[in-house]
Amino acid sequence: MFCNVVITNTDAANGRENTFQLVNIAKDGSSLVPPDQAGVEVFSCPDDFIAIDFVRLCGERLNDGSLMTDASINQPVTYGSAGPIVIAVRTDQATVGRGFNLAYMQLVCT
Repeated sequence: MFCNVVITNTDAANGRENTFQLVNIAKDGSSLVPPDQAGVEVFSCPDDFIAIDFVRLCGERLNDGSLMTDASINQPVTYGSAGPIVIAVRTDQATVGRGFNLAYMQLVCT
């Protein structure tokens, strides 16, 4: 029986990090998330994001910034909700960045 799913942007075949870039632009034209940083939730990710376990994620690093203090690193994100695995994707199609390529692994219950 499986309980959680771990989502990463690391290629399992070669161990390299895949692209993760979902950009959100402020009214003044600046990025809401600093370069090479992860963004999280509505203040950083209002228009372009993926939502894993109901947490909005964007920026240039994949990590759950609501749990991580270092936004400059990629870190696996755990999906722990019951039911089907749903990763929502939203974009305003104005400035979205290079996109993402995610991998997942189911974890056996302990």
